[in-house]
Amino acid sequence: MNKKKVLFLLGDIWSIDKNKGMPSVYKILEASQEVFDITIFTTDKHRYTEELSKSNIYYFENINTSNISNRYLSYIFRRIDNLLLNIKYIYKFIQLKEKFDLVYCSSSIPIYAIYFIKKFYKVKTIHRIYGTFLYPNLGSKLDALKKFEEALSFKLKADKYIITDDGTLGDKVAEYYKIDSKDIAFLRNGVNKIKVDKNKIIEKFKIENNKIYCLCVSRLTGWKRVDRTISAFNKINNDNMVLFVVGDGDEINNLKSMSINKNIIFLGSLPAFEVHGLMQVCDIFISMYDVSNVGNPLLEALSYHMPIITYNSGNTKEVINGKNGVLIEEIEEDKIANELYLTIMKLYENADLRTNLQHGAKKYADANIYTWDERIKKEINIMNKVMG
Repeated sequence: MNKKKVLFLLGDIWSIDKNKGMPSVYKILEASQEVFDITIFTTDKHRYTEELSKSNIYYFENINTSNISNRYLSYIFRRIDNLLLNIKYIYKFIQLKEKFDLVYCSSSIPIYAIYFIKKFYKVKTIHRIYGTFLYPNLGSKLDALKKFEEALSFKLKADKYIITDDGTLGDKVAEYYKIDSKDIAFLRNGVNKIKVDKNKIIEKFKIENNKIYCLCVSRLTGWKRVDRTISAFNKINNDNMVLFVVGDGDEINNLKSMSINKNIIFLGSLPAFEVHGLMQVCDIFISMYDVSNVGNPLLEALSYHMPIITYNSGNTKEVINGKNGVLIEEIEEDKIANELYLTIMKLYENADLRTNLQHGAKKYADANIYTWDERIKKEINIMNKVMG
């Protein structure tokens, strides 16, 4: 029997590499090529000729706007870049002359292309939304203009919405835009635990028995607010307390320049097995995002039974409940770093509290966290249902 044909329209996602970046993007592509005949449009610079060898991949160039310092010009050029990319996607779609059973819009960037295809070619569509920045200012026309494509991805109705349950309240945004609940799949990301040689991790990163290690894993960009954790650790003049910062991004130089204590160690971008190894040998996981903290790193940390310290933004409290971690409540910005410092020291001084939180993390993870295989199966089933 012929396989159903699916077209994936990807945005300029910073990386879908197998061992870093966004596993929710990479894994659905990897799984889909086994059950569907898939075609991928992407601007991503990586070439997945081996891992996605069963897929038809077309690469597109986009405008580099990273060097534009003026924010207004940067905004204008990003809009132009998005529009041009969508035109390229539409042109290629027409050129292929293929009949697809489903078009899967990954992120809001290809929103114009998928709208054109749905309207003129009557193809079933899925809008895949990896969290949202819209919720805090719903109803604001200015905010909707700033996040134009993201707002359009909710306004221009799809046959199905698959929205990440990451604490950014995408279900509430969908409700605001009057999307029927039956057309929404609200799914949390999966987690795959990786077996590692702990001794090698301990040796490589020079882990010492008499020290407490805090771990921060994040893309180093503004809204992830790693600066809050750095500011808290700048107050800790104790060589037995160490912070590992894992990740890379446009804020790395700023974060390094504000770090004044030698117990703050930047490890850069690491392969997945080393990140998972650190989660198995470190003592406390810290995540202080502005929008929501229920991303993959936090879920992975819970799966390794790490006590969590995190910021109560979005619906983070639905996951971190006081039994598996400590919530820093939303307070004035200039008080957050000090509150985080006090919380870190409380866990440092109280080994019993750390142990209790470890037990709570294990209990929560066992009951609530999917493996990636389980999570991706759900998405494949949704795709099949949309295609009938």
